[in-house]
Amino acid sequence: MTNSTLLDSSASTDLTTTSPLVLENIGVTYPDGDSRLEVLRGVSVAPRVGELSALTGVSGSGKSTMLTVSALLTRPTVGRVLVAGQDAWSLNETERTALRRDNVGLVFQQPNLFASLNAREQLAMSADIRGELGSGVLGALGRVFGKGGSRADKPAAFARADELLDLVGLSDKRDRLPHQLSGGQRQRVNIARALMNSPKVILADEPTSALDEDMSAQIVGLLGKVTRELNVATLMVTHDTAQLDQCDTVYALERGVLSELR
Repeated sequence: MTNSTLLDSSASTDLTTTSPLVLENIGVTYPDGDSRLEVLRGVSVAPRVGELSALTGVSGSGKSTMLTVSALLTRPTVGRVLVAGQDAWSLNETERTALRRDNVGLVFQQPNLFASLNAREQLAMSADIRGELGSGVLGALGRVFGKGGSRADKPAAFARADELLDLVGLSDKRDRLPHQLSGGQRQRVNIARALMNSPKVILADEPTSALDEDMSAQIVGLLGKVTRELNVATLMVTHDTAQLDQCDTVYALERGVLSELR
């Protein structure tokens, strides 16, 4: 086996010791009238820890499907998906959901922030979903951020939110509501929110599609920074070829077949 992260179909699974996400000989087909549409064919890849990998390809090439397979949201027709060394589709639904929750951070194309929550509270919502705030986010947020609250009152999740907002350059914007933030700043909140569960894998879906060229470069640079500093494996779907120079590895999908460009 070479050092390449693009594996052949006979590659062994020993890469699970160094890569938190391994796709092995993945195929995805869907019914298409009287025939079947093959969306992915023989995709085998293991993004490296500490590296930002880009996934490119024209519309319809299978990028979104590959990302949802990686996120354990789409079950492959053939092949295996290993996350943190576990065969995801050998688990039951509850176990698979926990595996995704504990190991995968998702950066969506649109931040989809809650209009009534400030930047810090957006991140705390993720902790509440994981059950870390005890009695529901609305009650917890009221106690922690209400009048008279102090830093000593904050549960660990809120301290974690402050730490991550500092990491993405928003320590001075943590009390801002979404409408008080620029598009780039909202995407930074989106990235910080994806990091709340200390994931081993970050999956980013076209995170710069709504941003101008300068802001896009900043966001891709930020993804590279958090990838290296937090030692995660990041896979970013993008159509923005101008930002590929900031990526460590570039993959391309063509008619469902994956190749490594560099």
